[in-house]
Amino acid sequence: MEILVESFWLYVVVGLIVEAVLATALVQTGRGVLLWAMLGVAVLTVGGVLLEVLIETDKEKVENTLYGAADALRTNVPERVFEYIGPQAESVRRDAEFALDRIKITDATFANLKIEFNQMTNPPKAMAQFEGIIRFEDRREVFPYQFYKAPVTVELRKYGDRWLIVGHDFSRP
Repeated sequence: MEILVESFWLYVVVGLIVEAVLATALVQTGRGVLLWAMLGVAVLTVGGVLLEVLIETDKEKVENTLYGAADALRTNVPERVFEYIGPQAESVRRDAEFALDRIKITDATFANLKIEFNQMTNPPKAMAQFEGIIRFEDRREVFPYQFYKAPVTVELRKYGDRWLIVGHDFSRP
């Protein structure tokens, strides 16, 4: 059922196909009643798109958490990063604080995101796997490079209406 609110393209494509069929029938038959049907399909299509925009799924909430965390990393302010970390995730907080003390992040992003949910746990959890990409300046002149790319797995838990990071694992080169 979530497929109905994951992407507005489903509504747009189906709406355009039905409109094209109705337009073809209108041209061939000349029946004006088909204009009402076309108007109805247009209203349903716009309604579907609005529905998709207004309803935020858990997948979209997890994505927003990850994008927000990446934005917070770019500010290099630990308190901003902590907003995306769960209250009991002390090891994640320590790792973030340790890293931000040693490097100044100039860009943080990710690619190839895959999310799996487990709604059977309480609270529900999600596992996000992606390629983490960070560009940074070394504050202590220890690292011989300024770019890091690695596979990352992040565990998130649902707290109220938000998904927060509670664990992480990344492969070191």
